[in-house]
Amino acid sequence: MAHYYDLSEAAFRAWYDNWATVAVANTGTLGLGVEGAAAITTAKTNYATAVADYTAAHDAAKAATSTKNAAYETALGLVQQWSNQWQANPAVSDPLKLELGLNIHDTTPSPRPIYAISELSGTGNSVGTVRLRWNRNGNLPGCNFIVQSRPTGGEWSFLAVTSRTRLALVGQPLSATEFRVLVERRGILSEPSDPVVVFSEGGGSPELILLEDAA
Repeated sequence: MAHYYDLSEAAFRAWYDNWATVAVANTGTLGLGVEGAAAITTAKTNYATAVADYTAAHDAAKAATSTKNAAYETALGLVQQWSNQWQANPAVSDPLKLELGLNIHDTTPSPRPIYAISELSGTGNSVGTVRLRWNRNGNLPGCNFIVQSRPTGGEWSFLAVTSRTRLALVGQPLSATEFRVLVERRGILSEPSDPVVVFSEGGGSPELILLEDAA
């Protein structure tokens, strides 16, 4: 049997509970007297209460930490989503960006050129999820890819911005829609890519491609 000095605290708690119970039950034989037995009983009760309070506080702290982390991830996701759009939107002024706490991108022409992307392709599925992918065509890391869309023959509108070379879009109309991509770096825009049409021309039944097949 391990010496009580060598036990972990969790093991010691169980050992001590038994020790105190047996000791108090044999007060006369062990020569504890009334005061000794009372001291052991009080210590046992106080220890059990303290352990219960500690366990409850520890569990509450874990739950609070989990809640805090989830709230942080939600807030950070919103900041990333909207800040990237605002940085890429020339209609958002530098003073407003400063009010928002965003960095002002240096619009001085960069010695590093930017190029229109190539090999833009798109697929869609029956619930209106569109997946686009393209070749960055020599553009260095740090560039943003601005995605625009329009009904075939309509006006182009901003849709999304990303630093990756692929993007999944949900809730798109199940009718012929054109997509194109521009490259942005330090406020300078490339020429737009050749557009790609997702879903069928003329608003007919789309040619459906499962996302697993398009991955």
